[in-house]
Amino acid sequence: MQRLHHTQLWLHVSVLLLFIAGGCATSPKRIARYIEKHPERPENIQTSLQQNLVVVGMTPKEVRLSLGTPNRVSQSGTGANTTETWFFFRQRKKTSSLNTSPFWSFEVPKATIYFSSEELVDKVSFYEVTHTETTQQPPQTTPQNEKLNPEPLRYTPTPAELHVKGWPTITLGGISTMGSNRSAVLNDSVLAPGEIIKGVTVTKVFANGVLLEYRGARAFLHPGESTH
Repeated sequence: MQRLHHTQLWLHVSVLLLFIAGGCATSPKRIARYIEKHPERPENIQTSLQQNLVVVGMTPKEVRLSLGTPNRVSQSGTGANTTETWFFFRQRKKTSSLNTSPFWSFEVPKATIYFSSEELVDKVSFYEVTHTETTQQPPQTTPQNEKLNPEPLRYTPTPAELHVKGWPTITLGGISTMGSNRSAVLNDSVLAPGEIIKGVTVTKVFANGVLLEYRGARAFLHPGESTH
């Protein structure tokens, strides 16, 4: 009886170790073995696997090889039109200054992978999280048409756009940037301009907050603020 107990305990520990190992990016040796078995895969996909990146055209297995197990998966559509979205979040190192911060309850986005109904990646978003408190941003090279009408970095809301009431509850957890593009972390979801959550449309995302629209009215949220 005691020997059986030890055997069951070892099996539980083994399963736990396998689960933990599955939550991180795959080892280079396993990726190399996969590429060796599948030489027909496009060169850009093989290179991205070796760099733990994700590109359009990858299969779900290749995404797992590159980034590991997603933190969250959502599905939309039905039957043959079902699509999936995989969310990956970065680990944070807790410091004393953040222990009591309201931002600590929000997950920091790392990447969002969109799959088509053919179960292939058709859109990829990697996020580089920046601090909105910084006062100086390094100069960036922008296309010629953007130089003529540059997007303002920060937004000054009107009194009517602050502390709105009668809206669905939306909380801004932070701002994510990838190159010249910015997204908003709303209710633990990463949304770009034009996307909708609870009937509320993300109009524009600025370095100091997000401009929302709901039933013809507009509201501006700074990080950590919520609609009522």
